[in-house]
Amino acid sequence: VNHKRQSIEEGILTKVRNEVEKLDLDDEPFIVVYGEDWHEGVIGIVASKITDRYYRPTCVISIKEGVGKGSGRSIPSFSLFDCLAEVSDDLIEFGGHQIAAGFRIEPEKIESFKKRCLDIAKSRLTAQDLIPTTTIDSETHLSEISFKSIRALNRLSPFGLGNPKPKFLIRGLTHRYPPRTIGADGNHLKLTLASNRKYIDAIAFGFGQFYEQVASAKTLDVVATPEINQWNKRELLQLHIHDIKPFN
Repeated sequence: VNHKRQSIEEGILTKVRNEVEKLDLDDEPFIVVYGEDWHEGVIGIVASKITDRYYRPTCVISIKEGVGKGSGRSIPSFSLFDCLAEVSDDLIEFGGHQIAAGFRIEPEKIESFKKRCLDIAKSRLTAQDLIPTTTIDSETHLSEISFKSIRALNRLSPFGLGNPKPKFLIRGLTHRYPPRTIGADGNHLKLTLASNRKYIDAIAFGFGQFYEQVASAKTLDVVATPEINQWNKRELLQLHIHDIKPFN
């Protein structure tokens, strides 16, 4: 079931990305994409991934049986809820908060909704707002990452919007093995990073496009969340990478 859901998600994500790539993002600080019969259970995840990748408020709408069901995600400097409230006369209903919201809309009103949201975003967002930032909680070293330390961090859970997973800066890492791209479209990077004879596997979602810069780097600084990855009935240490700075 999980594999099927991931497959559906990847299929819709690819369609949405193809639509986004047609846009002039320099002139469009708000993304609205819609399609017929997209699985309503994954459009929120897809909206979140598009927001992460392009750093713009994003709404993904699935039209089914004559009604559009939308899910939106935003960036810290733009209240999605306030925006939806201003265009609520185009919506059947809506709810949510600043960063995430859901709504229903008649298909014939989607283009009006899209234009009005774009106008609101243009009036409120500056070019600086659209430059992604990464919040770092602390600096650490590979030697300090262990099952024990990660389990201690996990006592801070549950993690979510109000309590995000901690992110650590780790400097001066090298490649133990050459990185490789993974995923259906090679969108992600799988790395094995080393420091002072200790090494750890890492995954960088959405960084496939930076393969050449990362692979050729002599050292890397990364911002990452240490995790325990369960695979094949084994527990393995892993870094979930949020940002990478290569040095040559």
